[in-house]
Amino acid sequence: GFLPFSSIHLGKDGAKYEFQLSKFEASHKSLRGRLLSLTWARGSRKGTTTRNALADGAGVAVWTADEVLQVPCTLYRGGGGKFASKDLKISIDEVVRAGTVKSLGSFKVDLSKYTRSGSVSLDLAIGGHGAASGGSFVLSLAAWEDGDAPPVGKPGAQRKHESAAFLASPGSVAGSRLASPASEAGRRG
Repeated sequence: GFLPFSSIHLGKDGAKYEFQLSKFEASHKSLRGRLLSLTWARGSRKGTTTRNALADGAGVAVWTADEVLQVPCTLYRGGGGKFASKDLKISIDEVVRAGTVKSLGSFKVDLSKYTRSGSVSLDLAIGGHGAASGGSFVLSLAAWEDGDAPPVGKPGAQRKHESAAFLASPGSVAGSRLASPASEAGRRG
């Protein structure tokens, strides 16, 4: 018989998480003087920053500390008891005028790797193929299971640094994970 699409997780151990993203900072020389906004998408769910950030003369844009994105997500355990990957797409857009944005590019973060709070740092290569690398995107990520109290104070001990390609062509999604878990182990702390 026919099984509805939602049954693909039938019998799997699911855990509902709340992810809280904050303390956003984008840095790349091509961002100089641009007014920027952030959007996230996971499946059919979407969100955006309520405030924009203006990149300074060095190409650094910092969103206010109270700018927080809430992302609910159910993670399912796969083989070996590890959570199956769940990608969150984050896009950086230029605000051209009120109500109009132009996509500068996007990348993905696998939420299943961040079930403990920490800081995420991504290398940005705007234009793809390393043509204009040397940028970074940093954010703090807090995570807790539904029913638990949100973490307070400083993020936990988890700190990851990932590499991602950030393509300037609108609609493109790049964000391949280049750092191996073994190489990341030395960067935690």
